Amino acid sequence: MEHRRQIIPSRRLPVARRIAGIVTAGLLVVGPFRITRAQEAPPAQPPSPYIGADACKACHSGIYDAWAKTKHARAITRLSADDRGSGSCIGCHATGTPDQLRQEGGNPSFPGVQCEACHGPARAHAAAEAATPPVKSGLNKQPQTGVCERCHSSKSPHFQGFVYRAMVGLVHATGK
Repeated sequence: MEHRRQIIPSRRLPVARRIAGIVTAGLLVVGPFRITRAQEAPPAQPPSPYIGADACKACHSGIYDAWAKTKHARAITRLSADDRGSGSCIGCHATGTPDQLRQEGGNPSFPGVQCEACHGPARAHAAAEAATPPVKSGLNKQPQTGVCERCHSSKSPHFQGFVYRAMVGLVHATGK
């Protein structure tokens, strides 16, 4: 008589088959979708090169105080809520990069025509001045006519002409 070995099913086999069935079904459902590892956070945006007039005040208080009394300091108040959000006017009534102003919409971080709108972004200047000894950086101490004419031009709905030499003294006092 031939002896055959009889295989006795394991009690675990039905559970293993169920698990295999669940995994297979899951793969069939998820299969059409691309499985990727968790998305990494987007790289942090570099800080704006602009730091605002309040940062300038620490070293240039006389100029800041004179500027604070000018129309440049209050330029944002001339815009309606619609004009602030439209993007076409905000660039001449607030200070910052075009991308920054677009992202901030009608609530800019640096409202008004602040120091950096005319003299250039000051983050590097402030960092260089804080060094010992201070290092002069790339700010434009005496902006040329073209800087003013970016806004004081026919693109403004209220433009009535602009004479740089006549207007430059109205911006702020000179000195440190």
